[in-house]
Formats: sequence, structure tokens, C-alpha cells
Amino acid sequence: MTAALTFETVTADEAMKQGIIAAALGGSAMVARQLLSTDRPSLGYLVRSGVAAMVTAYFVNFAAKDYVQSENLRVCICGIAGFASPEILNYGLKFLEAKMKGQVKEAQGKLSKASKSPKKKKRK
Repeated sequence: MTAALTFETVTADEAMKQGIIAAALGGSAMVARQLLSTDRPSLGYLVRSGVAAMVTAYFVNFAAKDYVQSENLRVCICGIAGFASPEILNYGLKFLEAKMKGQVKEAQGKLSKASKSPKKKKRK
């Protein structure tokens, strides 16, 4: 296993080179996905989805580095992550939303318990 990711390992020249390659693969995979699509999206949508695919593939590269020892397999994973970036990002957003809603409900439950607790009356 490799060492844990730190700021220095992510910003090193070799790490940046691998990240740029992963981002290029992710963007290429998204271009391929759009070319295979039957609908004609706008130029803005193409740019947004391409950037999202590049960012997704960039971070998947760093996450997969600790788990995947084969360079070829990691390149393949980055390409697939770029291709599937809309689904990956939607899942991530739904996961975060569910976590936040759970924490809000938990906080509201604590507040409602505190407000429902009977207050002791002072006896005269």
C-alpha cells in the first residue's frame, strides 16, 4: 500500500501529472458519451458536463490510488468515472442531502423533547 494522501503528495509534480491525465480521460469519456447521445445538448451543457467529468475523474484518480495498484486499471477507472460523472455526482448530492436532512430531524427532535418536557411549578 502507498502512503496516505497529504497535501504534498497531491500537489507534487508526479501527482499533478497523473491528475491532469485523469481529468483529460474523464473529459474525453464525457465527449464520447455526448457524441453517442441522440439528443443535441447546448454548448453550455457540454462545457458544464465536461468540466464536471474532469473534476470527477481527477478526484477518483486520487481516491483509487490507495486501492488500485495497477496503473492501467486506475486509468480505466478514471475513464469510467468521467463517463458516469452525472450519475456519480447525483448520487453524491443525494447522499449529502439525506445526511443533512437526518441531522436536521435529529436536531428538531431534541428541540421538541426539550420544549415538551414538563416544567415544574413552584409550590407556595
